[in-house]
Amino acid sequence: SLNGEPEQGIAVEAVGQGQCAIYGEDTVTDEEGRFRLRGLLPSCLYHIKLKAEGNDHIERALPQYSAIQVGSDDVDNVNSVAFRQINQFDLSGNVITHSKYLPTLWVKLYKSENLDNPVHTVSLGQSLFFHFPPLLRDGENYMVLLDSTLSKSQYDYTLPQVSFTTIGYHKHITLVFNPTRKLPEQDIAQGSYIALPLTLLLLLAGYNHDKLIPLLLQLTSRLQGVCALGQAGAD
Repeated sequence: SLNGEPEQGIAVEAVGQGQCAIYGEDTVTDEEGRFRLRGLLPSCLYHIKLKAEGNDHIERALPQYSAIQVGSDDVDNVNSVAFRQINQFDLSGNVITHSKYLPTLWVKLYKSENLDNPVHTVSLGQSLFFHFPPLLRDGENYMVLLDSTLSKSQYDYTLPQVSFTTIGYHKHITLVFNPTRKLPEQDIAQGSYIALPLTLLLLLAGYNHDKLIPLLLQLTSRLQGVCALGQAGAD
């Protein structure tokens, strides 16, 4: 393995190349990580490598294979480094929002089958970035949800959420939080008080236009008469 410890039970094979492609041998490493392949044919070229089957706990090996030409003597010191399968899934993310909202935000991780109890909860504090403890890379379905302590009576906002599956090795999530402050109730009330009389006047004007128009004409005529008298007095 990478740390120098022997790997027992690793399946190794010799695969013939060229005219020897129909030939092959396989074996398994012992408790000291050593292996012996017997029955290789002289003058044949073989690739010595880890078998694809039977090594589910091994992700890969370096080198991918070793090429040997079989002669009259044994071939020694064919070495390979095995990398164990990493059964870990890393989850990170960031939040796009104004810094003043950060202390009010929490990021919660749920399993999709249980949205009542979060698996992990992270407080953002003063950071736009977050990171959860490693998850198992087992293909489970999860959901990340942003939560806030901002008062719903003072702010309008939507809490973003993202679903994902633990396939691969890493997932990075971006969440957007953009709250808007509600108008104070006093301003809304004042607007209503002004709008209501104007609406009533418009309705009255609409229903009584046949009476309102002659009244406006009469008022205009009187104003013109007053202006004319004032002009005559000035002369």
